Amino acid sequence: MNPRLLEISRTRHTWQNATGNVSSTPLRFFYPEDAEDIQEIVLEAEHEMVRVRAVGSGHSYSEAALGKDFLLDMKKIHGVERYGGTKLKASVGSNRHFVLAGAGITLKRLNLKLESMKLALENMGAVDFQTVSGAVLTGTHGTGFNKPAFPDIVRALRMVGKNGELVQIEPSDGITDRTQHEQTSNLRLIQDDHDFYSCALGFGAMGIVYELVLEVIPRFWLSETRYLQLWEDFREEIEDGRFDQKLNEKDYLAFRMNPYRLKHKDREGNLCSIVEQEVVTSPPNGLAVGGRNLFKRLFGDAEFWIENIIRGFNRNPEKMPRNIQRTLKMSQVRRNINKSHKILYQSSNSVLRFGISAEFAFPYSKEKLVEVMDMIIANTEAMRTESDLYHPSHIPCRFVDASNMYLSQAYGKKVMYIDIPTLYGTTGDVELIERYQKLMISLGGVPHWGKVNHLLYEKPDYIKDNYPMLDTWREVRQRMDPNGTFLNDFVIKMGLE
Repeated sequence: MNPRLLEISRTRHTWQNATGNVSSTPLRFFYPEDAEDIQEIVLEAEHEMVRVRAVGSGHSYSEAALGKDFLLDMKKIHGVERYGGTKLKASVGSNRHFVLAGAGITLKRLNLKLESMKLALENMGAVDFQTVSGAVLTGTHGTGFNKPAFPDIVRALRMVGKNGELVQIEPSDGITDRTQHEQTSNLRLIQDDHDFYSCALGFGAMGIVYELVLEVIPRFWLSETRYLQLWEDFREEIEDGRFDQKLNEKDYLAFRMNPYRLKHKDREGNLCSIVEQEVVTSPPNGLAVGGRNLFKRLFGDAEFWIENIIRGFNRNPEKMPRNIQRTLKMSQVRRNINKSHKILYQSSNSVLRFGISAEFAFPYSKEKLVEVMDMIIANTEAMRTESDLYHPSHIPCRFVDASNMYLSQAYGKKVMYIDIPTLYGTTGDVELIERYQKLMISLGGVPHWGKVNHLLYEKPDYIKDNYPMLDTWREVRQRMDPNGTFLNDFVIKMGLE
């Protein structure tokens, strides 16, 4: 191994994801600083006939990022710059904006960089501690029935492939001018739909992605309202079509439901918090207006607070339903206006350490939405009465536009994502997730690649049935990585190789 690779690597290092439910002690752990470092690592892996994988913030609860041979921490590749000018085709409108982002930059840092450029992401997931490559390659989505899921704002990938080759991959109608690119760049330009829509949501199984070109928009502000409604009333709005109208009118919309039936005001029912977000031109005087709950802002990121909650739940699990109820009531917001990324961020840093979940996509229909939520309520009550197991969290539901990515759960269709989060370390956490997985799959739900999804290991036909472009994805993966250098056990167990 050459001196540079020894300088940027170590042995006897155990990597684990943020929650700690996935871990590995690879043969060697690398900290590359640029594409040339990655090229050398790939060539060394090919010479030694071992596999090479990249990791980011470790937000995925599944084994999607897990690697056992050469593992790369991408955090030192975090630059951001504009992508445009003569690089672009003449047909690309001058009113469009693109940035080239390093694979290891976190969404939080990217948002701040974009803000300084007077730009913004059009959509993002509920958290911002993910790396941009991790969010894209595992299919992070966000919400917004007519907004692109996060991978669908990507316009190009830069990747180190087999034999250490540097490639830039775009759709067939890609934004880059081929003649100009070939005169100024040492990257081979691939403009092909099959290659791009396979690699962009490909778990790094075709090569090591080190930079991405994202299409961004001028910075904007969002006005957020959160209000409470009992599921019984909310379900009527869904069934009679009023909710469909909101889905198409609001820029971003989601809701959260307490799976336990409790008294709210003068009635009993399952309490829901509906979150509506709309674009506004600018806030009064350029300042934020309103805000979210002060208690949540003060303690939502405090690990000691979450640790105490977990201990309390394990001692007195019967308190969980009322705790969920209080949390939803405290989340009410009459009007909160702020920068887009501050509103789209819907979580807290404590989730990074203690949160774990399984999430499932369903083709959207009001009938299926009602059916699934009613079944979750029944399942949660059955676990409480039969096993004294309590679910510690509300149930979020988000709505996503159709995606072009071949292994997106939303490929070719609008979907709803129903999340089943729990606190890692509460009694019965694994059993709860296991039971919810079985329920949601039985209802036709397709698990998120980055969430708990190990039951799919036993269901290769289920994967094939739900991903119509799977054979094309496999062909691209095999062609780009014939020796399996970029494979990992996750891809193999899922039957994707």
